[in-house]
Amino acid sequence: MADFSIVEKQSIEKVLRMGDGYVLNFSDRTFGEFVLDAVGIDPYAHGMDANGGSKAKRLRHIFNTQPNYIAGKLLAALFELESTLEENSYRPVDEATRQRARAVADRLRQGAQIEDAAALTPNTNEQDFEVLAKELRAAIDSDRPEVALDRLHTFAVKFIRAIYSRHFKRTPDQKTTANSLLGEYANDLRDRNVLDSKMASEILKSSARILDEFNHVRNNQTLAHDNDALLSRSEARFIFASVSASIRFLGDLEEKQLRSKP
Repeated sequence: MADFSIVEKQSIEKVLRMGDGYVLNFSDRTFGEFVLDAVGIDPYAHGMDANGGSKAKRLRHIFNTQPNYIAGKLLAALFELESTLEENSYRPVDEATRQRARAVADRLRQGAQIEDAAALTPNTNEQDFEVLAKELRAAIDSDRPEVALDRLHTFAVKFIRAIYSRHFKRTPDQKTTANSLLGEYANDLRDRNVLDSKMASEILKSSARILDEFNHVRNNQTLAHDNDALLSRSEARFIFASVSASIRFLGDLEEKQLRSKP
């Protein structure tokens, strides 16, 4: 669900002239084509009329069901179109309202805009792993990387332990740290020439060292405990993106090895 206040919603609806069920000067056909082109969502697909069949109600349904980044991307495209239209029969919109609405779109587009965040899906069928992944994605969709770091740490540990178990055909000791497991995994990939470059092996091993430092960050600079000195949002996003990239690569590696087996 897109995260904006009632006041922000009112500004958005004024700019998009959503009174009486309309959205700008769209017909049903052009509205459907525009939204599909902008964010890949068909507003006339089954279930999109859950709150009513008008264009405005379908657009509200999208805002109510999509994450921040999608809502922000769609709003930005709509506002861009609105800026090219003549007022004609429209009720004029004051510039302050327009700027408030555009600021909402800019803010929403920052959420979930972390490359590789989509790779954070469970690699086992454990129910608590899926719950963890949903909490993690929700925190990123709402642009709260400082909150998501605690969940990401737990996710990364479970993800790496699952890969290690499948790769070495044994369950690692519960006391063995994730960074040790990842280091052993990286060395084995290198020794068996699974990786195409020495650099990839070195990056994986550096990722293991990063995980060790991640323990400190989680325990002392996230909401995992009652900490006063939380990381800034920009620094939290940087850490999140770096760890997510490693997880995506590990997932790709495992999939490649599974495909290569006879």
